[in-house]
Amino acid sequence: MKKYILIIFFFIPLLCFSQANSHKIFGIDLNSDWYSLTNKQKFAYWKQSQDKNSNFVVSDCDYIHNKIDAKFLSLGFKELLLIFPKGYEGDLNSLSPVMFLARISYDNINDYASKSINDMTKTLSFLKDEYGEAKLNMIRDKFSVYKWEGVYYEIILTCREDELTTTLMYTKK
Repeated sequence: MKKYILIIFFFIPLLCFSQANSHKIFGIDLNSDWYSLTNKQKFAYWKQSQDKNSNFVVSDCDYIHNKIDAKFLSLGFKELLLIFPKGYEGDLNSLSPVMFLARISYDNINDYASKSINDMTKTLSFLKDEYGEAKLNMIRDKFSVYKWEGVYYEIILTCREDELTTTLMYTKK
């Protein structure tokens, strides 16, 4: 009997920790590869990799836009970006993004003042429904930051007056 109990205690942690995170966010599977997410050729990746001013290769989400959750799109994020590691030399069939970035940009300070609070409120409600309460909640005069952390991801939502933006960033750990 002791032998069976030891075997069970050995395999339970193994099963718990061996399950991979799906990294699905708002209908986007961030474990998918370069080609599946961008429909771009290897040359597009290589060309951006040559840019010395960037540490990443960035692609829009135009190709997968129809797969993105409609409720998320209704929040107003217009700039949706997939961030891939730079300098990958292997087969792009196995390269997945390390980050997803969504941004709402405001035209001027008046536009920011009239829209950003509503945009943040809607986005916070959406994220709380999906991920629970934020672990960090910092509100200042000119910016606010919210942060969710899971075992395999980190989500940061910011609203910055100096940049005239509301930005959501999902990063794989």
